[in-house]
This record gives sequence, C-alpha cells and structure tokens, in this order.
Amino acid sequence: FVADRLKEIVQLPEVLPRLVAALNEEIVRQSQPLEQELVVLLERKEELKTKIEKWEVALEDSPELFPMLKDRLDELTEKRRQLHIRENEILGIFQQQGEPIQVKDVQRI
Repeated sequence: FVADRLKEIVQLPEVLPRLVAALNEEIVRQSQPLEQELVVLLERKEELKTKIEKWEVALEDSPELFPMLKDRLDELTEKRRQLHIRENEILGIFQQQGEPIQVKDVQRI
C-alpha cells in the first residue's frame, strides 16, 4: 500500500497536497480525544489535590489519626501522581505533533 502511494505521488505530484491535507486532518482528529482526556484528567487532579489538602489538615488537627488515615492519604497521593504522569504523556504527544505538515516540507523529502 505504501509503495503504491509513493509511486502515485511521484507520478502525479498533484496528489501530494490532498495527501498532506488528509494527514493533517487525521492528526487533528486523533488529538481531539486526547484533549478531552486532558481536560478530565486536570479536573480529577484538582479534585484529588483538594481531598489531599483536607486529609492533611485533618491530620494536623488530630495527629493521633495518622495510623488510620495514612493509607488513604497514600492512595490519594498515588492516584494524583499517576494522573500527573498521564498528563505529561499527553503533553509530550502534543509537543511532538507540533505544526501541521507543509506540502513544501514533504516535497523536499
């Protein structure tokens, strides 16, 4: 399939702009679910931050509860850490996507 497309591009250069446009549309289409995931992830991360802060205040007020609350606090902190890792993964993908593909760049190749 790829070889056939390359032959088509070499033989019919007018195909290249359509192909580049299709690739750019596909990149945008694939990034939309990631954008939605990022929004939800950031909301969840903020919720966890608030919960963690409440647990920390509760522990400051009643340090004797630490043995009982430690596991829950650790669990919330770990969930927040995992969300932060996923956030960085998504942001890395967006950074790699960069600018749209330009026909002139493909022609140079």
